[in-house]
Amino acid sequence: VCPYRCCARLRSSGLLRHRHSSPSRRSSILNMCLFSLATFLAGLSLSLLSPFYPTEALTKGVTVSETGIVISSVFLTTILVTPVCGKYIQSLGAKRFLILGALIVGLGNASFGSLQTVSHHIPFLSLSVLIRVLMAGGESCVAPASYTLAGKQVSAEHSGKVVAVVETFFGVGTMLGPTVGGVLYDMGGFFLPFAVTGVMSVLVSLASFCFLKEIQ
Repeated sequence: VCPYRCCARLRSSGLLRHRHSSPSRRSSILNMCLFSLATFLAGLSLSLLSPFYPTEALTKGVTVSETGIVISSVFLTTILVTPVCGKYIQSLGAKRFLILGALIVGLGNASFGSLQTVSHHIPFLSLSVLIRVLMAGGESCVAPASYTLAGKQVSAEHSGKVVAVVETFFGVGTMLGPTVGGVLYDMGGFFLPFAVTGVMSVLVSLASFCFLKEIQ
């Protein structure tokens, strides 16, 4: 799924239109690409580990039920943190939430990949839960911030369509996560899936910091 191609379709259909108080059409397209990539990577991180983490965890002495706790901790955290992000996103700024969230997701992925060096049961399990919770917090910042910013790129009558496009990227990322994670794991072991996703998320965070223009 190509964010630029989807944004080009929105532009050709008139959804991303130039307004006197909005950034240029080119800036709107760049913004949409950043939103889409950020949500895609957040969704990817959510399900990336599911094909191979249970096997890796068993080698560290982690039981199947404990593995379930690690995987499910992200969903519980999302339920608790997302309303908090939604409450403060207007006052603190959606752009800040997007940049911070993508950065947390990226660093969290890199940290999770380094868990392969932890050999003992309790430290491995504890760090797995802790890092997953932190990553879930980042993902909870990315999603509502992206939807808020995307809705401001167009007129009110088209905002729902644009938000739906960005939300689709989150779903696609979640759907492709196990496949991408499995392929990268076969290519380079436990660290590679998290390294690739982490680096891409950090780059999106930096690009958002440099180029993203928030509409008030």
